[in-house]
Amino acid sequence: EQLEREKTQAVLTSLKHQFSPHYLFNNFNTLYSLIEEKSDKAGDFLLKLSALYRTILQNQEEVIPLADELQAFRDYLFLLKTRFHEDIQMEYQLYPRNGKQYYLPPLSLQTLLENAIKHSHFDEDHPLRIKMEQKGEWITLTNSIYTAKTETLPSYGIGLENIRSRYQLLSEQEVKIQQSKECFTVSLPLLSLEKQSL
Repeated sequence: EQLEREKTQAVLTSLKHQFSPHYLFNNFNTLYSLIEEKSDKAGDFLLKLSALYRTILQNQEEVIPLADELQAFRDYLFLLKTRFHEDIQMEYQLYPRNGKQYYLPPLSLQTLLENAIKHSHFDEDHPLRIKMEQKGEWITLTNSIYTAKTETLPSYGIGLENIRSRYQLLSEQEVKIQQSKECFTVSLPLLSLEKQSL
């Protein structure tokens, strides 16, 4: 049992190390674009990014409280809206009712937001609409999909696979993914410490 526990811990650590550079480099790409287009905003963006990534590096836990993950999500959304302004429209419906403490793998919500940005075509006339909703022990992120007639629906890669892999090690519940021509939805199980396998 101890061996299996250590093996699981090692795999989780490996997944975190795999994902952190991916997350950082994608933000560097955003920063580069901002320098090119709106250099007066690049300094503020870099300071916010540095603070956010410092939080990421200092956090060595496999799961973090939902409130902390939501704050990191809002910080990341601020970075994105610095560049895209009203081309991104965010709606929250978060109504926790039972007072229970929930947890998520770090960066999981930001990953969903990053995927929505990376794989969506949006502009002033067709803004990217994102909705975050908490229902019971699930939190869901839905983003609109707009494609030209000649385009195919977007596909989602490394970020979602990383989240799925971490959930397989942390919980018996699986990440739910739904896709239609109009929207893409990912639902993450909210974890409680007593239900975790670690």
